[in-house]
Amino acid sequence: MLKQAENRVKIEGILAEIDIKPGSFNKNGQMMESIGGSITVKVTQKISGEEKELAIPVHMFASKLTNKGTPNPAYESIKKIADEYTSIAASENGEEGADRIRITGASIRMNEYYAADGHLVSFPRVNASFVTKINKADCKPEATFTAEFAVANATEEMDRNGEPTGRYKINALLPQYGGKVDVVPMYAESEGVINAVSTYWAVGDTVKANGRLDFSSKTEVTYEEVDFGEPVEKI
Repeated sequence: MLKQAENRVKIEGILAEIDIKPGSFNKNGQMMESIGGSITVKVTQKISGEEKELAIPVHMFASKLTNKGTPNPAYESIKKIADEYTSIAASENGEEGADRIRITGASIRMNEYYAADGHLVSFPRVNASFVTKINKADCKPEATFTAEFAVANATEEMDRNGEPTGRYKINALLPQYGGKVDVVPMYAESEGVINAVSTYWAVGDTVKANGRLDFSSKTEVTYEEVDFGEPVEKI
């Protein structure tokens, strides 16, 4: 069985949204209480020399009891976020009234599933169980990772029209807990990093890299033609 590789994420920023709910699941015929969902952290940091405002989703889940039947600290930690922490969305004063937080025990995993139309949805996701509330003065916005992985392949990235984007894409084989291996896409953007990676990294090499998370979102409007009437707007 492959050993779990180094896979550490550090996030420090403003708690933007909380979407955490209690739940349950079936384990060996017995219903187990759980809690889970996600939080979103607002982080402003420089990426390739450009200061970007990021909205980083962090997935969280824990059962109420451990496998030994004792109280699960991760459950209590996640419940505390839902019960006691204040997000930008819930604050009357917006960012000013929202909590600053630090996440250090997180990791990168792939979230993969088949959508209703049958196509595979696959994207990297940050998973964490513990969050620390910090003072505003102590908050130094950051969303970074350190990972050890094997290089599956690395090549110049192309857009839909077959034109170079200027980035270099690395598919990283990242061993996870339990022997699972995720194929995680990573990107080099600066000229110096691209030159180093393309020169010294070969397929099959085991390497260690530091990087920055780059999660952002945008709203797109499309129009679907119908047989009768006006096109249907989809957001």
